[in-house]
Amino acid sequence: MAAQDNEITSRRITVFPQEPDRTGKHAEVVDASPLIYLVLGGISLLLASAIGFFPMHNAAAGILFLGIFLIAFVSLVLLGRYWALRLFSKSQRVPDPAQHAKPLASDASEDEKIAAHIAAMGSFLANPQDACRCDHVGALEDAWASTIETNRQNEVDATWKWLLECPDYEEINATSDDDLMLVGHILRANPTSKNWLIFAHDYDGTWLEGMLYARHWAEWGFNLLFIEQRACGASEGRLMGAGWKERRDIVAWTHALIETEGSDIRIVLAGHAMGAAAIAGAVGEADLPEQVFVGVCDSAYTDIWNVLIPLLRVDGALVHPTLDVTSLVLRNMKEGTNLLSVRPLNGVKRSHVPLLFLHGERDVAIPPYMALDFNFEAAGAASGENHQLVTFPHAGHLLCSLSDPELYFSTIHDFVMPYVDGLRIAEYIEPVLEREPILGGRIPDADNPILK
Repeated sequence: MAAQDNEITSRRITVFPQEPDRTGKHAEVVDASPLIYLVLGGISLLLASAIGFFPMHNAAAGILFLGIFLIAFVSLVLLGRYWALRLFSKSQRVPDPAQHAKPLASDASEDEKIAAHIAAMGSFLANPQDACRCDHVGALEDAWASTIETNRQNEVDATWKWLLECPDYEEINATSDDDLMLVGHILRANPTSKNWLIFAHDYDGTWLEGMLYARHWAEWGFNLLFIEQRACGASEGRLMGAGWKERRDIVAWTHALIETEGSDIRIVLAGHAMGAAAIAGAVGEADLPEQVFVGVCDSAYTDIWNVLIPLLRVDGALVHPTLDVTSLVLRNMKEGTNLLSVRPLNGVKRSHVPLLFLHGERDVAIPPYMALDFNFEAAGAASGENHQLVTFPHAGHLLCSLSDPELYFSTIHDFVMPYVDGLRIAEYIEPVLEREPILGGRIPDADNPILK
C-alpha cells in the first residue's frame, strides 16, 4: 500500500488525510493566489507608466509602455478564455445517432432492439479500454484493476440481458432558470410504481452513464429519468456550470417530473462526480419539492477550486495565475460561473434530505477527504444524522460500484428503501439514525489509513 500511496502523492493529491477538524474550519476553499494580484498590479503599473510619459512629452516611451500593457492585458484575457472554454465549453464530439430515444415497432426483431440500445451501455460499460475508465485506474494495484474489469464484464452481460426486455425510452424536457432547454430520457421500468430515480451524469458526459446503475434501480421498483446536464449531450447551453448552475437544473427537473407524473411520486436523486456535486447543491435549495426523499452522491466534490488545482498541474499548466485568471474571465462570460462560488458543501449544510455518500479511496480526480467533509457537514444539517458515508479502499474515480458491487448496491438499497417505502425522517428511527461511517468497507478502527 505504501508504494501506491507514494504514487498518488506524486500527483499532489492527498488521499488519506486527517479526519476533518471539528472546529468547523476544515476544508476551506483555497482563495485566489496572491500571484494574481501581483500580475494585475504589474499590468496596472504598465498602464500608469504609459499615461505618465505623455505629459512628460515622451510620446515614444508612452506608446511603448502602452503597447506592452495592451499585449499583457490581451494575453491574460486570452489565457483565461482559453482555459474557460477548454474546461467548461460544450463538447465538440459528433453526437451518436443512437444517443436519442427512438420508438421501436412492437414487432421489432432482437437485432433491431440491440441496434436501438447500442449506445445505452454508457461509457463505463461499452469498452474495456474506455478512456474515461483508464484515466483513473493508475492508482490501483494490478490485481484490483483486474477485479474491476471482471466485475465490469459481469455488469455488461447482466445489463444487456435486462435492456433487451426493457420498454422504449421516452424523451422529456425541462427548462432551466436561464431558459435553456434540458433533455432527459425516461425508462418506465416499473409503470405502476410511484418511485422515481433522477440520475445526473459526470462532467462532459451524457445520460448513458446511468446505464451502469440502471438495472439495479429498476429491480428495486424504480422508474428512471436520466438527465443530460447543460452544455452536455442534447441539452442546450454553451458552458457547463461545474455543478453549481446544475444544482438549479436538478430542481427544475424535479418539478418537471412532478408535473408529468403527478404530485404523489417519490423521487430519489443520484449522481456521480459533477452530477453528485449538483445534487449536493440541490438538496439545500429552498424550492426543492417535498417529493424528493433521498440523495445519493458518488464521488462528489465539496468545491471545484481544489479539484481543478491538481488537474491543472497534471496538465502541465501554471496553476497560478492560470486558474485565477480563468475564474475572472469565466464569471463575466455568458452562462459563465464564478468558480469560487462553486461549493456544493454549502448545500449539504442546509439539506432537509437524507444523504448517502460513496467514495473511492484511490480516487485521483476528486480527493477522498471531500467525502469526509460532506459527511461531517451532513451531521449538522436539518436532516441531522440521517446520512451515511461508505468508502471503497480499492476503487479509483467512479469505480466504487465495480470494485465491490455487492457492498455498493446493498448499501444504497438499505439506505434508500426505508424512505421511499413510506417511512419518512421523523418516523424512521433505526437503523438509519446514528449510523457509523463505513470507511474502507468496514466500521473504522485504529488501523484504517483514511483516519490517520
